[in-house]
Amino acid sequence: MRRGSRAYRKLRHQGRDHRDAEATAKAAARRWLRPRNGQPSRDNRLRRPEARRHERLHPVDAAEPGQLKRPKPRQGFLEQDDYLAIHSELPDWARDVFEMFYRTGWRRNEVLWLTWGEVDLDEHVIRLDPDRDKNGETRTWPIKFFLEELMERRSKARLVGLPYVFHRDGKKIGITGWRNHFIKACKAAGRSALTHDCRRTAARALEHAGVPRNVAMKLIGHKTEEMYKRYRIVNEEDLEDAVAKLDEYYQQQSQTVRKRVVDFEKMG
Repeated sequence: MRRGSRAYRKLRHQGRDHRDAEATAKAAARRWLRPRNGQPSRDNRLRRPEARRHERLHPVDAAEPGQLKRPKPRQGFLEQDDYLAIHSELPDWARDVFEMFYRTGWRRNEVLWLTWGEVDLDEHVIRLDPDRDKNGETRTWPIKFFLEELMERRSKARLVGLPYVFHRDGKKIGITGWRNHFIKACKAAGRSALTHDCRRTAARALEHAGVPRNVAMKLIGHKTEEMYKRYRIVNEEDLEDAVAKLDEYYQQQSQTVRKRVVDFEKMG
């Protein structure tokens, strides 16, 4: 700490001499650089000598040069029974919001603050404003099937002078207000879930439905394939299904080989 700095003058103003001021500054620096779980803070990992030294000593945990280590993807997703249980515990104004989250996998602010200016009922399509998209791109979702029924309900609940598709008694839905009601519904349903689990669930559902990856990325709003892969959640049922398909493949191969042997013996 420089003696002319603002922090130094503040400590001196409190009646503490320069030795106390310097000791306080050193203690604050140690706390700022204190490792978490054996690693320096992510924000300082590539900026401080202690962080660079840690990377040299622990190359396995170190990030690539110029990059921070990417955290592991979360594993939460919602099954159909989880969705129905939570949906039944939500208040009326929040049920359509939750269905939109679950069906589309869109981000929280993209759903909560969806406006009628982004909904084209004549052409049956939703065009998300690029200013509200994380990647700055226009995203579209056709108003078909479930979304057609959902938009029909929202049209009946539309209020004059209110631009938002989803609202709470004529007021804009805040993120904190939505979170509190969602947590309360999860507890009442005996489920542990996050709103963002719907995004992972939608990515997984599109993969299971056989939707081409580039189309699924456009629908959900993933710019890179790397990010899309992080959202493709695989559970134990998926693994069991994969093993069953593998076993069926091996059985078919075995039958084919046995048939060839039999045909060869008949020829001999």
